[in-house]
Parts: sequence; structure tokens; C-alpha cells
Amino acid sequence: MNFESRTISSSAVLVDLSISVPTGIKLDKEKSDKVNEDNNTANKRVAKVTKDIYAGSETLHQIIKKASLIRSMNMNLTLPWNDSGTRLLPNANLINHQTEIGEARTEFEELVQRFRERLPNLRETAKIKLGSLYKESDYPDDEIVMSKFKFGCVYSPVAEAGDFRIDIGNEARRELDEQYEAAAQGRLESSMEDVWGRFHKVLQTISKNMVDASDGGQKRYHASMLTNAEKLVDLMKAFNITNNPVMENARLELHKVLQTADIDDIRQFEGARDDLKEKVDDIMDKFSF
Repeated sequence: MNFESRTISSSAVLVDLSISVPTGIKLDKEKSDKVNEDNNTANKRVAKVTKDIYAGSETLHQIIKKASLIRSMNMNLTLPWNDSGTRLLPNANLINHQTEIGEARTEFEELVQRFRERLPNLRETAKIKLGSLYKESDYPDDEIVMSKFKFGCVYSPVAEAGDFRIDIGNEARRELDEQYEAAAQGRLESSMEDVWGRFHKVLQTISKNMVDASDGGQKRYHASMLTNAEKLVDLMKAFNITNNPVMENARLELHKVLQTADIDDIRQFEGARDDLKEKVDDIMDKFSF
């Protein structure tokens, strides 16, 4: 096993986050057929009538939004690992990830419980709000509905080549080890490319925002432009699990630039914007993307 494989298995874990929420959106086949028939469409699939069977439940909307925010949080704190959605989490981010996931799970479950309490009333309200679109058959038993809300987060170790627990010959085992080694190396490279991609995006965003509007209008400079960059600088230290010196130098250079950047100066003075643009452009020129 090469150095990078040993490093990744001892410096990171895998995370599988799974959240499911019923949207309450349902296709009304009969109404869809009627619309297509009334409008002489080419076939019954041209127009579709969908309905919100919970008549725009604010609580369900909040749950869906919370699930999306949790997924985004997980994406921000981790790196891509495989096509199934498993993410790579550096050990340096593990406690923070566990804390944020724990808090998010509590908030998610509180919203789900609120939806459970309001579910009977939502059914009755839907009869009024949906009018002729209401169908009793659209509503399964409450427990079936609630079983569709799921939240799971599993941490597991990164396997090393040689971990195959099967009875095969040495040559076959060696071939499996080599295949795993190559796959792990490819995943690691993809993860590092993701870090560089985030780095470049932050620099590019700052650089583009430092150019005056083409129509001469006043641009808005949001503090999040700098705070997002600062967050990335902190994350990059943990994300650099292979101790790549080039990545660390790039991180330090951006950190140095951000220490002297002030959002109020950027908003008021063209010189401050020109100076910041020049510095981030220098970083983009220095490091290949």
C-alpha cells in the first residue's frame, strides 16, 4: 500500500447521510387525461396535473427545506468519495460534523413531530383547499406517511487494500488489492480536485465582484463573499489529508490576503477593490487549476 492510501485510512472516515421526506406532491392521472383531452394534445403525456395533497403545509415545507440545508452542510464539510453518495470526512472535521449533524437531527425530528401532530387536521383542510382535486385514496394511514420520514448518518472506516475477508488464492487476492488500490487512488484524486475546484470558485467570485458594473451602476458587496472564503481557508487545512505542500501554500496565501481585506473598504473605495482583485488574480495565476 502506498503512502497516500495509508494516510487516507488513518486520517479520514466515510460518511453516509440519508434523509428522506415525502413531498406531498402527487400526479392526478384523471385530471391530466381530461386536460389533454380538452386541449387535443398529441398524447396523454403532454400535460400533467400535479397537486399538493397537504395543501401547502408550512411545516412540511420547513422539513423539506431543513433536509436540503443538512445535505448542503454535509457536502460542505466533506469530500466526494464514490458514486453512491458516500463522502470522505477528514478526522479533523469529525467532531464538528457529529455536532452539527446531531443538532440538525434534533431540529429535523422536532419538525417531523410537529407535522405528525398536524397531519389529521391537514387531511381535513385539504378537502376544502383542493376542491374537486381531493381524493380520499391519496391519503394512506398516518403511520405509513410518517414512516417515510427518515434520517440516518453512518460513519465507517476507509478500508485498506488487504482487507478482503474471502478465501482465495494469493494471486487473486493480489489482483483484488491492486484493483482496490487503483480505485482508492482515483477517488482520492477526485476528492483533491474537488478542494481545488472550491478554491478556484472562491477566488473567481472575488475577482469578478471587484470589477465595476458594465452599466456604471452601483454593485452590492456582500460580507458573505469574504466569510465564505475564510470558511474555505479553515476547511482546506482539514481537507488536505495528503499533506500536499502546494495546497497548503495556496491556502496560506489566500489566508494572508483575507486578513487585510475589509468589506467596508471594498464597498467605499475603488482602490481597495483593485488591490484585492490584483492579489486574488495573482494567486490564480500562481496555482494551476
